[in-house]
Amino acid sequence: KEVDIMEIHDGSQHSSATAVYARCELEDGSYSTTMLFSRSSLCPVDQCIPRNELQSSHLGATASYITKVALKGKVKNIYTFGDSMVALLWVVNKDLKLKSWAFARVQDIHRLVENAEHYWIKGVDNIADKATKGQVTVEDVKSESSWQNGLPWMYTSISTMKSEGTI
Repeated sequence: KEVDIMEIHDGSQHSSATAVYARCELEDGSYSTTMLFSRSSLCPVDQCIPRNELQSSHLGATASYITKVALKGKVKNIYTFGDSMVALLWVVNKDLKLKSWAFARVQDIHRLVENAEHYWIKGVDNIADKATKGQVTVEDVKSESSWQNGLPWMYTSISTMKSEGTI
């Protein structure tokens, strides 16, 4: 059965992170979602937050590509979600004139996940936010947690996410 990759990323003042989830539609039309893996990185001290957000988008694209290769043809769609409108506009606007640092990352994102659909989500709906704020507990990441299983919006269709204003 084919799966969708849902990649959720976030950047903050000091770090960037991504979480990659596999999601498949069940026979009754509902969805099953579970985390496959996550990654994080520290950001340069003097780098602005929009660049850190773009760095998280790039980290997410790399993670999505690795997941797609590992799943060997079983990936139907790749969806990326982040809470930075600036980084999203950099990624989706191919005609935008960017400085070389941002341009290189945007080009690499398109190379890695060329057919991905990119969406903006509210910060409160961004699960990767847990990894960038520096206040994670064991309870936050245990097997029954939203970190492992995703947030409620991740169990709905893309059209429902759009109609409910989640994306």
